[in-house]
Amino acid sequence: MTPISLDLSFFDNGALENAFLVLCRLSPIVFLFPGIGNSFTPRNVKVASLIVLIMIFTPNQTFPNELVFSWLLAAREVLIGFSIGFGVKMLIWILQISGAIIAQTVSLSQIFGTPNSDPLPTIGQILQVSGICAFFTFGLHLNFIILIEETYSIAPFSASIDTPQFVAWKVSDLNDAFRTAFVLAAPFIALSVIYNLTIGAINRAMPQLMVALIGAPMIILVALLLLIVSTVTIIEAWVLYVNGHLDTFFNGTPN
Repeated sequence: MTPISLDLSFFDNGALENAFLVLCRLSPIVFLFPGIGNSFTPRNVKVASLIVLIMIFTPNQTFPNELVFSWLLAAREVLIGFSIGFGVKMLIWILQISGAIIAQTVSLSQIFGTPNSDPLPTIGQILQVSGICAFFTFGLHLNFIILIEETYSIAPFSASIDTPQFVAWKVSDLNDAFRTAFVLAAPFIALSVIYNLTIGAINRAMPQLMVALIGAPMIILVALLLLIVSTVTIIEAWVLYVNGHLDTFFNGTPN
């Protein structure tokens, strides 16, 4: 029977502390990762994913000889990891925000319950799950793993952080996320505007007619039909946006 050997030589000569620094950067990323970081994913899957990434990244990193471990350095790594994980988590939040906008504009908010503590509108839940499936189906998670590797060349262990530029980078990402969510929900917003203008005109012409009793079921039906037709297009547009966002993810990062 042949024994199985595992090369753990990178843990020698203080490399355990280096692996802990890698852990500090990767932990927030993994626990904010689309799909893996969601509440419906078992914790053992999250921990296993984190361990695998640590085993992959730690031997490939170049740690400066003068690097001295400190809790301040560990906190810096956590901050960098959180900023990167937050940036990718916003890609899923785009679909949630877009779904919330759609649900509010067409009177479809929270028809059904969700397992989250803060329930999402049904449309937001549909778009979120569809986006997570597309994220893994189109191999975007592999692009993101490559992006994690690039973080060590852009923000190495010994580099300092320009706080004002760092904050400006995150604010820019947040603004871009809300703008993209609004664009994805634009057809439903247009439908809501047309519906309200039509209802207002009819109500103005015939005040005695209970227009809302007819109009409310009608806009819900039309919105559901539009959702069926446009969901694939919304996800395709989102995937294209994610691809472009990952290609320019570090634009504006503090060097």
